[in-house]
Formats: sequence, structure tokens, C-alpha cells
Amino acid sequence: MLASKLLYGAEKYGLDKLKKICVDSMVENLSVENALEYFVLADRYNATYMLEMAALFIKKHHSDLSNDNEIWIKLSSNSKRKDVCFSTL
Repeated sequence: MLASKLLYGAEKYGLDKLKKICVDSMVENLSVENALEYFVLADRYNATYMLEMAALFIKKHHSDLSNDNEIWIKLSSNSKRKDVCFSTL
């Protein structure tokens, strides 16, 4: 998704308006296919609102989420806020 690529640049260059647009778009498009990835991206790029929304989505839909071990490993090993995500399950 384009918004996830733009989020990197927005964070890197301090483009707060662009970051908000990206975050809002990503939150609006949260799904069982991308919630875990978006949680990781939100943590990486300091997108607090998206982190909270992704955590709530994960809590609500945890039984439907991807069984892709790669994303779970990425989440558990790299996320500074993995406790937020795992505490919702």
C-alpha cells in the first residue's frame, strides 16, 4: 500500500500532515490481512494512534488473523510494544 511507503518518508522528514494522512488511511483500511503488519509499522514509525487502533483490531479479530509465523516472529522480536499487542489476546 502506498500509504505505508509514504509513512516512512513522513516520519523521516518530519512531515506531520503527510504522516497523519497516511495513518488515517491505514487505520481506515485495517483488515485481518494487514493488522499485524500495521501494528509493527505503527511501532516503528511512532504512529501512536495507528498502534492503538491496530491493537484494538487485533484484540477484536485475533482468531481470524493470519497464521503467518513470519509476522508473529517479527512482532515478538522487534516491537517495543509487543506487550500491548499480546496483552490484547
